[in-house]
Amino acid sequence: MLSRRTVGILILIVMGTLQLWDSRVFSAGTPVTAIAVMGLALPVAALMLVDRLDVRAGSVLACAALLLSAKVLAPHPLPALGVIVIMAAAANWLAESKTLAESSKAR
Repeated sequence: MLSRRTVGILILIVMGTLQLWDSRVFSAGTPVTAIAVMGLALPVAALMLVDRLDVRAGSVLACAALLLSAKVLAPHPLPALGVIVIMAAAANWLAESKTLAESSKAR
């Protein structure tokens, strides 16, 4: 069975990539595409490699800054690109949350 962290990573990769595609990032030029992909890759890498929640939360904030800069630099509007930030925060929450069975074991 997959861990909650693994599920969060997979959801973030799949849904984030679909959101980049839906926002037409890949037709916005190489610099904008690179910034947006870095914005998605940063919270994914932090979720994979870092155990500290404050560092992962910082990666979500950096993701927001990168995606906002990609939105500003793009030659055409990139609608709903900020949804990726919400997905990154939700994936971090999923990785930290415990099931009812796990919380009852801790008591």
